[in-house]
Amino acid sequence: IMQSVQAYIHANLDRKITLQDAAASACISPGYLSSLFKRAYGENFVDYVNRTKIERACGLIREGNRRIGQIAQMLGFENAYYFSRVFKRYVGMTPTEYLR
Repeated sequence: IMQSVQAYIHANLDRKITLQDAAASACISPGYLSSLFKRAYGENFVDYVNRTKIERACGLIREGNRRIGQIAQMLGFENAYYFSRVFKRYVGMTPTEYLR
């Protein structure tokens, strides 16, 4: 189950990923997926998704050929401001600071 959910997350990094959608992809309830996630990865579903997206963002930023707003949009964030807040929470600096 966890491998299929992980594959679902990686295949859908370009959009907003909800617990409900991921659970539906694995044909299980959201509550059950949530408890499986915590047990398997030691973090909640949203933290796992955000960390995965931010890891991908770091790679895209290092490539250097896209603007921060484009990267935020590519990874399904609502806007560049929210993306920057999430990025800073996981990396400890803003995307612009990371770029330098």
